[in-house]
Amino acid sequence: MSLTQNYIHQFGRFQRNARLYLVSNALSGVTLGILQVLYNLYLIALGYHTDFIGLILFTGTIGEGWLSFRLVSVLIVSKAKRS
Repeated sequence: MSLTQNYIHQFGRFQRNARLYLVSNALSGVTLGILQVLYNLYLIALGYHTDFIGLILFTGTIGEGWLSFRLVSVLIVSKAKRS
């Protein structure tokens, strides 16, 4: 049995809610990828150079990382205060 067939077989064994969650996650990822490509093409159409577009994407990634770190740290601190 190939790896893909094994994955499809195992996927079918999950409960319905788990399958829906995984499909939803996959579709969200594809949608986000399409939006990022369209955004890059839009910036190129506006006349921005690739180094500037890379800087914008980099700052967005750093911002998202910082925000997720802040959210996790706030959750940890609030849980520690309740204990």
